[in-house]
Amino acid sequence: MNIRKILTAEQIEQRNKKRTRILTILMLVLLLGSTAGYSFFSGSDNTGSTNDNGEIQQVGNQWVWTSNGQQFAFSSSPDSAKEVNISSLVYDFNSYYQKTLYIASNDSLASYEIASTLGRYASRVQGACYGPCLLDLPQKNCTTDLMIIYNGSVADNSVYQKDNCVFINGNITAVDAFLYNVVGLI
Repeated sequence: MNIRKILTAEQIEQRNKKRTRILTILMLVLLLGSTAGYSFFSGSDNTGSTNDNGEIQQVGNQWVWTSNGQQFAFSSSPDSAKEVNISSLVYDFNSYYQKTLYIASNDSLASYEIASTLGRYASRVQGACYGPCLLDLPQKNCTTDLMIIYNGSVADNSVYQKDNCVFINGNITAVDAFLYNVVGLI
């Protein structure tokens, strides 16, 4: 049979203080270690799906490019976008910065890709009509308004600029070719 030694109140208090110090030190080490670990590893994506060095990687059925901590998703690969005829395009990414951007399109995927990429930097993105319109949207023109017009009914993919308007003809690959060009990837 084991008999415990009777401790004085002073000895019990010293033992409790020692335990409290050890517990405090362990908690402090755990707190500092987790903070340091978070700061070292939170900026990297361990899945390898995106990176910050300008490379575009396929993630599922999209192509993802990360720049300055922001991800840009595209439906088409850069290789297929390079095949699109792009002529007389003078606008770059900065051309849309803090400006109202109007999009004339009947295709929701095309509008979404344009708005999700350029809308981050434009002051506002809004649907509009180019020419006469039956919809309840403002009618805009190329001389005074910054506008992107998407026409998906054209068979050949092409992108060109006329005054303040960019005309994108063809399928979603043409939209991606325009966006890749604007952000400087092709």
